Amino acid sequence: MKNIVLAFCSLFLITTSTTAKTAVYKEEAQVITCTDITLYGTLLVPADVKSSSLAIIIAGSGPTDRNGNNPYMANDHLKKLAQAISKEGIASFRYDKRSIGESKSDKINETNLRFTDYVSDVKAIIEHFRKDKRFTKIILVGHSEGSTIGALASTAADAYVSIAGPGRKADDILKEQLKAYPAIYDDAVKIMDSLNKDYAVQKVPPTLMSVFRPSVQPYIKSWFKINPIDAVHALTIPILVLQGTSDLQVGVKDAELLAAANKNARLTMIPKMNHIFVEINGDEQANKDSYTNASLPIAPLLSNAIVQFIKTL
Repeated sequence: MKNIVLAFCSLFLITTSTTAKTAVYKEEAQVITCTDITLYGTLLVPADVKSSSLAIIIAGSGPTDRNGNNPYMANDHLKKLAQAISKEGIASFRYDKRSIGESKSDKINETNLRFTDYVSDVKAIIEHFRKDKRFTKIILVGHSEGSTIGALASTAADAYVSIAGPGRKADDILKEQLKAYPAIYDDAVKIMDSLNKDYAVQKVPPTLMSVFRPSVQPYIKSWFKINPIDAVHALTIPILVLQGTSDLQVGVKDAELLAAANKNARLTMIPKMNHIFVEINGDEQANKDSYTNASLPIAPLLSNAIVQFIKTL
């Protein structure tokens, strides 16, 4: 499928905002048309720079759009990251994954979605930008689940950055997270164990239907088969693993596992940074509240670490 997607992908460029005299980057809307899906994204290109590296930012799980927002919470963490690194002379491209945001399509049936589809999409994006003479190197920057997607697609990239990426298989992490919900834990584990054995589960409790509905189970099966450690271990390019110490969703342990998987990996911890890149100086509730506060800045150490890493390539 990968080769089919790459062979039939084409990119159409529309410049949307380049006129401000004080602008440090230009913003261009991108439409990537493939055989089965059209992806929409935003390219930021440093102003007055003839060539630069390009960071392709990959969003995390669920209905998260190119800016890092979803129907339940808006904080613009990916948009802020893209702007921060583009201000430092590095181009960035962020996009709505298939069936998300502007890339949502009635042509895509959830039952047919597989984890590798996301990987193929990223490789198609890389293939296009390889032909764009403005960009000297391509770096994949994956956040959360996007980290795993990025690791699998980075065989076609020049470098790889993981932010809050899982260092264990998805089912292991889900089981750990669900321990906080004893009322549904046993049922959830039974379903996950069945899916791991490649069995479909038709009778799903109402409380778990949003997560394990039958139509999404084929995707979950494909997701559970992926081991991030194996994906990172296979890479032969420079790797930067970034992890916030105040992350409630992905812990330091995962970052350490990822970094240990490859001799080319560099591990950097960002003090007090949470899962959406915000520095937290309060308690757990303050951490959770930040998820719906788009006015909060991202941690400067995060963008600085990425910029320094890319500029040394």
